[in-house]
Amino acid sequence: MSTNHAISALISSINNAGAVKKSTINLPFNNIVGGVLKILLDEGFIASYDVYEERPNVKFVRIALKYVKGKHSIQEFKVVSTPGKRIYSSSQTLLPYYDSLGFYIFSTSKGIVTDNVARQLNVGGEILCKVF
Repeated sequence: MSTNHAISALISSINNAGAVKKSTINLPFNNIVGGVLKILLDEGFIASYDVYEERPNVKFVRIALKYVKGKHSIQEFKVVSTPGKRIYSSSQTLLPYYDSLGFYIFSTSKGIVTDNVARQLNVGGEILCKVF
């Protein structure tokens, strides 16, 4: 499974589970998904996540979703870069998302980071997704 397909599966699963108010979801795990989940946890959009092995060398992640006053904490979670059309940006040319209420998640040479961290590190990269 390519990286962007894993991110697309993560995004659609979180959006669908939030729409029907599920408390947890299970997905295949890789390092890119782990980086995105770490950012979502740090920014307060998910409650927690736990990586486990179902069989040797086959990892999955259990994600506990977060709800605020009965509504899913993630209002908008979309893929930006797709396997057919990669979107790259430098840290200086990217405008803030929703006037800095939302953020972009970048894949950079320094790892998976938000747009604010990319500006601080002065690095650009592929825009994986956007969150609000």
